[in-house]
Amino acid sequence: MAASARFSLGSWTVDASANELVDGDQRQRLSPKAMAVLAQLHSADGEVVTRAELCDGVGLSDEGLSRVVVELRQALGESARAPRHVETIPRRGYRLRPAAPAPAPGAWQVRAGVAVVALMLLGLFLVLRSAGPAAETAHLRLGPPVDLTSFEGAAMLPTLVDDRVRFARGPVDRAPATVWEVDLDTLNLASVDVAAGVVIALPSPDGRRTAEVRSGSGRCVLTLREQDVAGPGVPCAGGRSGIDWAPDSSAVYFAVPGGGIARLDAETGDVETLTAPPVGQYDQLPAVSPAGERLLFARGTAIISELMLLELGTGAGARPQTNDGQMVFGVDWFDDETFVFVSDRLSMREIWSGRVDRQIFRSHGGTDAMAVVANDRWIVYEQPIYDADIFMVGDRRAIVDSLRYDNHPRLSPDGRRLAFISNRTGHPAVWLADADGASPKRLFEVSVGRVSRPYWASDDVLLVVAFTPRGSEVVRVAIDGTATMLVPADFAPLEAVALPDGSVLATGRDGAGRGVFRATDTGIGRWSNLDVRRLEVGPGGLPLATIADRVGLHRIDGDRAEPVFVQDFSASDHWAASGRFLVWATHDGVWRHDFEIGRTERLAAQGSDIVGLALDVSPDGERVLVSRNVSRQIDLVARPVLSPGDPD
Repeated sequence: MAASARFSLGSWTVDASANELVDGDQRQRLSPKAMAVLAQLHSADGEVVTRAELCDGVGLSDEGLSRVVVELRQALGESARAPRHVETIPRRGYRLRPAAPAPAPGAWQVRAGVAVVALMLLGLFLVLRSAGPAAETAHLRLGPPVDLTSFEGAAMLPTLVDDRVRFARGPVDRAPATVWEVDLDTLNLASVDVAAGVVIALPSPDGRRTAEVRSGSGRCVLTLREQDVAGPGVPCAGGRSGIDWAPDSSAVYFAVPGGGIARLDAETGDVETLTAPPVGQYDQLPAVSPAGERLLFARGTAIISELMLLELGTGAGARPQTNDGQMVFGVDWFDDETFVFVSDRLSMREIWSGRVDRQIFRSHGGTDAMAVVANDRWIVYEQPIYDADIFMVGDRRAIVDSLRYDNHPRLSPDGRRLAFISNRTGHPAVWLADADGASPKRLFEVSVGRVSRPYWASDDVLLVVAFTPRGSEVVRVAIDGTATMLVPADFAPLEAVALPDGSVLATGRDGAGRGVFRATDTGIGRWSNLDVRRLEVGPGGLPLATIADRVGLHRIDGDRAEPVFVQDFSASDHWAASGRFLVWATHDGVWRHDFEIGRTERLAAQGSDIVGLALDVSPDGERVLVSRNVSRQIDLVARPVLSPGDPD
């Protein structure tokens, strides 16, 4: 297809001869290179154009193409995470995104009656339930996102050096990597000259030294370099565990391999361990307050961590700042009272801000963000872009395949249908397909927020938890798209399952903390005080659960928990149960256990068939489904900090 000098792109009219985008009275000028890339993408008619093809066709270097893509997205008013037009296809290239298809007939968005009314009531209830604390949230306000990078692979481990972002660039989750900088005012990219193997090179505030982290081959070493002289190496826990300078440049704070946070004295080289987490937990992500008097860090396991605060120099122990039972991915300070962090609290991984000891938080979006750094002008975070498909274990061919994130497969009890979560149309939604993945259709979504993994209550009804910025609620979704909300209750559910008697069990929390809640025709109430992490229904229709601080799988009845299977799930919650069968994923494969005969067998080895994100098993144990990443890209995104008088 030949490139056109004038074409439409959504509401924009593209005038290639004038290097201009026009939308009514709005005009955006593009550089000739940016217009050439846009024209080449348009001529591909929605097909993927590789980075190499774009570079060759326009005459760009790889770094030049990344800058051009950022320019295009800024002109079009979009981001890599929420592309309306220019879509990144990880490890392949880019395409002009086709218009999102209309929901399938019967989907809840276009149905009159009970579905629309139920979701309106859900929104009203969630707003009313959270109206009180919202007025007291942290005062931090952020402007719109700005894409800083658009690399193949990953731009990761960001640090702020004045108004420049320094980061590691390389393949996702493996060496080698190089260190780069991007200027937040000009968006110019430049490589940084560092020693081989360095993934973090963070200058001290006074500019005298640089803290360097070398990570690879299972080892991590922290070194302080002054001019061209490097000091002795100190073992550290890994680049992802984070480092931070004291504001007066006197020391570097870092995570040690044993699990605590330590202080490396910049003058003497002495190391002082400051924290000692409980057995089985570790501390990471240290962040020192601007005044140097407080230290924030994350404490927990590989799947659950909380934000902790240590008052430096006082001798007092660390105290928690969150109590979510979720995961902290990054943390930094805005001022001496306000901090920012990334967490999947309320099962919505986003950027949050809070005040010291207030336990009141405000969401700032950035769905699926990871590491975050901040100063008084900018917040910068990692923004991963995933491509995950759903496979039958033992078959290399995906049964659910899109260019986006397909996850959490669930086979119906009769084995005829497959429910799963996908963001292929821009929002996480529940999708329904035939058992072999054919004829997928969008079934249920919320316009802002996300939905939990689905659970079949019967052959034609699913249970999901709908999350919005204001809270969460259990929703029943029929296969015709009709959605109804369970009786509102004063607790925040996380996941829900159905019991054979028709009642619903939901994990969640209320004012008394985490627990399990039961919903019947007469109402909803607390059923168990156990801190349940995952809940399924196993043999005999009895609830099976993993419980915080306990090893293995337990059959629960109220506050009673009976061990039924010894397997350490503390490193991941990649397991599922159906009928008499249990399946789970570990670092060395996918496993199935038959409760009736007591037999355990490995179904697939790690690597060729499986990297388990979520699993499911049919009631007869014959079919095991798994979702896995087929590619991943990580970009960096910045958001300006607004002053009190600035508009949002």
